[in-house]
Amino acid sequence: MRNGMRILHIVPSLGPSSGGTSTSVLGLVQAQATQGADVHLLAGRNDREPPILGGNLAIQQGKHLPLAFAIPGPGLWTTMATAIAAADLVHLHSIWNGTTTAAGWLCRHHQKPMILTPHGMLDSHNMQRRAHFKRLYLWTLEQRSLKR
Repeated sequence: MRNGMRILHIVPSLGPSSGGTSTSVLGLVQAQATQGADVHLLAGRNDREPPILGGNLAIQQGKHLPLAFAIPGPGLWTTMATAIAAADLVHLHSIWNGTTTAAGWLCRHHQKPMILTPHGMLDSHNMQRRAHFKRLYLWTLEQRSLKR
């Protein structure tokens, strides 16, 4: 990793109820910042304050619409678009939510390289839960991000 590389991580939530992804992302961004990368973490807002992390690391949170599936509100959408345009690399964490879908679209729009880490969400046993919804979501919204 070159010194000063601008890496943007996007996760729908940092809340503990979101599972292990929110915890593992915090460890990953701290490790990258320690190595000299300029790391930015963007997440949907939750009830807890973002952790204080040092180094070349910034954490920003935005609001989702008051609907299911973590759909970014206008402010979060604008913040994501600005952050993605400034990044060298975008790392999207999770799938099956509006935040990741919108971020994938913005990465394609800004022609930014991206990494999509579903954190087990595409494992066969997880795909069987709500299978019809996931097939429809994949076909209509997420297919381009996964192919890229």
